Amino acid sequence: MGSNLGDRYEHLMSAAVTVGDDIRTGIFELSSIYASSPREGVGGGDFLNCAMTGKWTSDAEDLLELCRRIELLEGSETVKKGSPRSLDIDLLFLGKATSIPGGIVLPHPRMHLRDFVLAPLSEVWRGDIPGLGRTAVELLAGCPPSGHIIRVTDRPLPGTYWNGRNA
Repeated sequence: MGSNLGDRYEHLMSAAVTVGDDIRTGIFELSSIYASSPREGVGGGDFLNCAMTGKWTSDAEDLLELCRRIELLEGSETVKKGSPRSLDIDLLFLGKATSIPGGIVLPHPRMHLRDFVLAPLSEVWRGDIPGLGRTAVELLAGCPPSGHIIRVTDRPLPGTYWNGRNA
């Protein structure tokens, strides 16, 4: 998840709480929050980024729909190319799935090139990434340098949010 518009921390917190409190979500883990400069032609100020992993008990389409609904609730535009984002939620991978109806390719086709994705992901996903055969730590080590990325919060305990609130 990432945000570079408005109350960035609140957008991430709201998204994490909505996903974590959904009855289809099992035990989850949140990474630390990282700050990074916008890239790939995206306008606006620095991003706050984090990763969330957990068990999802429904289908991929339901998870994608939940993520899109949360983005809209947080004021995100449906067309984001180049624009600042109040909230952007990317589904990086989901089990061994290679796609989701609607043209979503899994694992995320550019995640291995993005340190702002791999740094938080490496805190909450220790195994190989399905379809890539390497861990987030290994991918991060081979990621091209891209500017600054700074951890701005500590990682919460599994099943809790950054402010210590339990799920």
